[in-house]
Amino acid sequence: MNNSFNLEKIPFSAPGSYIAVGKDPAEKGGGIWIRTLIRPEWGTGRPKVSDHVLRLVPCRADMRFCEYEIDFKPHLLTLKTQEGKVEIAFSEWESLAISADNASLVLEYGHADNVPVNTVREREKFIAYFPVSFYTVTLTVQGGDLAYRADCCRIFVSSRENQRWKLIFNAAQTRLPAIEAEFPYKNPAAFLADFNAFCGKYETDGKNNADGNVVSHRTLALYLLFTSSYTKRGYFLRDCCAASKNLMNLVWGWDNCFISLALAQSRPDLCWDNILVFFELQKEDGSIPDAINPYLVVDWFVKPPVQGFFIELLLDAGCLPPEKDRAFLINGMIRWTEFWQNRRCNDVGLFYYAHGFDSGWDNATCFDGGTPCITPDVNAYMAFQFSAIARLLRLSGKTAEAAAWERKTTAHIERMIRDLFSNGAFMCISPENRPFQTTSLIRLIPVILGKRLPEHVRRALITELKTEGHFLTPRGFATECLDSALYDQRRGDPNKPNAYWRGPLWPPAMFLLVRGLADCGEKEFARDSATRFVKTLEGRPDTFYENYDALFNEGYDDTAYLWTSAVYILLKNFIAGAAPA
Repeated sequence: MNNSFNLEKIPFSAPGSYIAVGKDPAEKGGGIWIRTLIRPEWGTGRPKVSDHVLRLVPCRADMRFCEYEIDFKPHLLTLKTQEGKVEIAFSEWESLAISADNASLVLEYGHADNVPVNTVREREKFIAYFPVSFYTVTLTVQGGDLAYRADCCRIFVSSRENQRWKLIFNAAQTRLPAIEAEFPYKNPAAFLADFNAFCGKYETDGKNNADGNVVSHRTLALYLLFTSSYTKRGYFLRDCCAASKNLMNLVWGWDNCFISLALAQSRPDLCWDNILVFFELQKEDGSIPDAINPYLVVDWFVKPPVQGFFIELLLDAGCLPPEKDRAFLINGMIRWTEFWQNRRCNDVGLFYYAHGFDSGWDNATCFDGGTPCITPDVNAYMAFQFSAIARLLRLSGKTAEAAAWERKTTAHIERMIRDLFSNGAFMCISPENRPFQTTSLIRLIPVILGKRLPEHVRRALITELKTEGHFLTPRGFATECLDSALYDQRRGDPNKPNAYWRGPLWPPAMFLLVRGLADCGEKEFARDSATRFVKTLEGRPDTFYENYDALFNEGYDDTAYLWTSAVYILLKNFIAGAAPA
């Protein structure tokens, strides 16, 4: 096993933090970069801007460039030269303490469009404002010398009389208020102790040694889960979790549910805040945003209404919403459900997506004929919306209101089967009101209804899922039927090397299907399906990709994706004998 995380794939960050450190081989000259995690252009339609602030290049004590090795532990990032080392640890939400023994450091700036202005240079301090990312960065050196060369956009930090030096990198957002919460880690040892305590909430197939050695893929998953959060700030009216602290560093409105379910074991407070943060931004029509960051709310799309499904799983696991939030949650869920009833429902009570992006399955083949498109998955999710509201009302002692929502659940499932299930399969309905059978895996998502489905419907879904070489592969369930002419049709395109939702394996679909199969009584097949996917993830042991090739040992897109690590944790628990939640 590796004893160090891979900095090219996994960001070095801290719980609640808005900065990360990563190695970027795609950048000219490669190198290790301090990155911001607040992207002001996301979702605005403006061109994407660089999130790179400073590149770190370790040197010999005499300032000559040299080879170095990276040792990335959960609490400490060490750059080892032949003669000495540079150590990096978090000292505040947006600050790093960088120290060195018998080594120097070059910091480069002026990356692409993120060029600093208004620089101030002193013997032991450098201050610059980066207008694109709205950061004022202050570098303060202790026990060493700081030099600056504008001609090559470099800052040099070296030791004074061979003593150990320390550099404090501090980034201050100029357009957001300072974070009020106190940073909990006064030193790397405190960080490691908290991480080990976090891991102790889960049954692991390995453990963390005292020095933080990585001994299992599960430890990597737990590190990503542990460091995924953002502290309350701006539009983040509660603490919440990024989809990733790599590229996809917003908070997305269905990714967060998978992450919350995995957090229920360790951080029930964060688990619920991560769901409730979207209801804090609910619009007048009841819709909740597609994605958010502290600067902006992306709300011209929505995400599928999966909250009810996950709320029921949390209640089943005994993870109850805090009493102070229950009325707020019930009201938000009712308004969110009414949005779908009022804005995304046809005249016979079937629900549809107005755009592929609303489904989360952005380019699934069921949307090739256009939108609005009625699909089986959203109608299954809506049944859980009704039943979750009923359970929350019962939890609050409102039994009569709960009974009314339970009746809605039953009526909707009956309607869904009557109007969408035909010839042994669920159908979609096109914008022209024409039923059609899609070759997308999306048609099998209603298996999540488990024994709420009639026996003949369950059997049909299970039989299709069990058919090898259809959707089922040795690696898991492909999102497009393997014998479809549309399967992975963009393979080899240099501009989009994978097919996204037109073939690859996706963690959310895998979790939903495994959970549904288990609830249908197919626990052995559910465990086999989970094992196939877990082995796929473990086939790339230094990373958790956003999605995976259904036939080959390849992963795609973001390399530190949170719903992948969350689903891995949940499925490992299930394989070990626990519930798949």
